Amino acid sequence: MDKNNIDRDKFGNTDKDEKELRQQVDDLAKEREDVLYPYAEKMGSCEVVLLGGEHGIYEQRPDECGEIIKTFIDGLDG
Repeated sequence: MDKNNIDRDKFGNTDKDEKELRQQVDDLAKEREDVLYPYAEKMGSCEVVLLGGEHGIYEQRPDECGEIIKTFIDGLDG
């Protein structure tokens, strides 16, 4: 958890121990590197932005989501 700068408390109420949580974070990081980033690169005009939160992050953090989207759109060739 330390190496990914993730606070255990952000996982909410969980019965997983530190080792299991660390493995889950590492697995997700590997999945991003092996699958998500290459897919976004092949799609073109994509940017992967990691914004932590629960499902419906656009409702929990609308200002941050809006800024990410605006910055991306402003950066498109047009």
